[in-house]
Amino acid sequence: MTIKNKETLNFYTEAPARLVIFSFFSAGVYNMYYFYKNFLKNSDASSQLVLVAKSILYPFFCFGLLKKASTNTGDDSKSSVKVVLLWGALFIFVYAGGLLQGDLKYLAFATFIPLLGINSLFKRANSRI
Repeated sequence: MTIKNKETLNFYTEAPARLVIFSFFSAGVYNMYYFYKNFLKNSDASSQLVLVAKSILYPFFCFGLLKKASTNTGDDSKSSVKVVLLWGALFIFVYAGGLLQGDLKYLAFATFIPLLGINSLFKRANSRI
């Protein structure tokens, strides 16, 4: 079920099963849409072009979103480490999967793995708001 209540939530989240299906069968292209929705909900009056560019290059720009979600969860002691690990895993799956040769190139199809952790972080942040 997609969460659409914009007044009370700061992050777009998706049901885990739908997230896995959409991300896997689009080879990670859905991830751009997912982060576009989150950048849009958390934009600081950025233009549409900037939001699209951020969405395409989401591994470079999503750290701020993850950090914001982490501070909203209230778990400060381990939150910084979790954010760095989630961001690092996302970066590795997206770019290493696209650049590696052989069987490791299929990592691009598994970008839903770190995205599930990010989605969970966003859900926890939404529940604390």
